[in-house]
Amino acid sequence: MEGELMTRLVKFGLALALGVAVLSPPASAAPVVQVVTVKVNPGMLDQYLQETQKLQGILARLGSKGTMRVWNTTAGGTDAGTTIVGLEYPDEAAWATDSPKIQADAEWKKLVAGLANIRTLVGTSLWRDISTSASASAPGKVLVLTGVAVKPGQLEEYRKRVGTASAINERLGLTGRVRIWHADLAGPATGSVAVGAEYPDVATYVAEQAKLSADAEWKAFLSGLDSVRTVTGRWMYQEVTP
Repeated sequence: MEGELMTRLVKFGLALALGVAVLSPPASAAPVVQVVTVKVNPGMLDQYLQETQKLQGILARLGSKGTMRVWNTTAGGTDAGTTIVGLEYPDEAAWATDSPKIQADAEWKKLVAGLANIRTLVGTSLWRDISTSASASAPGKVLVLTGVAVKPGQLEEYRKRVGTASAINERLGLTGRVRIWHADLAGPATGSVAVGAEYPDVATYVAEQAKLSADAEWKAFLSGLDSVRTVTGRWMYQEVTP
């Protein structure tokens, strides 16, 4: 279950770039990220990154509102070694407007066809940001994701509780940028929830986790979450966006 969730979740998103059919989720004003997870052939990661850079150039030419980021799994059990590409949009309307233009572009289609010689597609999904408030911290190079199964009818309560944790983070002077994502389109994993925290580097993540682990208020907060959710897994990714 743990491997499946992230192999669907932080399959942060570029189903578009990989020739996956475009779907039409319910409209939302929240940011969304379309995610694709791939297994890059041995020794071909640098070549794959060069191709994603070309995809970014096409997005710029088309005036896309999407922001592409590429992540490599450094810790994640059976998911270690996978690569995820995320294409984040300000909202679903922007995503839906961009999708037909991208899919119809001749250069895009040709480049995507060539990717079959470099990587194997694992899966795609669409995730919606349901964070209670935007983090003031800048995005980092290390992403730690925690997959959770929220108990029926407790999603709003879970969002509120995670939102209150910001006060603890501020008191401890933490820099992690926390966001909550809900899987709108992810096959059997639709409805899953993941919490992502970004850090500038691994050293910062380790130091901030030590502060949290020693904090009594944080420990009480975590134990209280058990009534509304179950943790299904935890993964670390390092950004390799070219």
